[in-house]
Amino acid sequence: MIAVKSTLKLFYRPTSLSDEGVEKAWSQLTFVQNGGKLTISNPSPYFITFYSLTADDAQVKVGKNAMIPPFSQQTYALVAHHVSKVSWQTIGDLAGISKTYTQELP
Repeated sequence: MIAVKSTLKLFYRPTSLSDEGVEKAWSQLTFVQNGGKLTISNPSPYFITFYSLTADDAQVKVGKNAMIPPFSQQTYALVAHHVSKVSWQTIGDLAGISKTYTQELP
């Protein structure tokens, strides 16, 4: 017996948004930590879906909130009260995994 759980999401992208822009959007995310929480802002017009998200090499549980809509933000609980860096990978339009991005936090 095999059990499979999958989610299929369908998006319409206006022609004014280029395919190349989505790759730039992944690197434009901003991260702010406050009181054991990590707030991630997406300043781009693209939906961004996390494949992985780590804070100081500890996995951040994104659950059903793995997708950040355009011009919005998501907040996640951190394992530690203060972290020094965040690393992430995203899932692209064709289900490919992006390179790993890393950002140092103040």
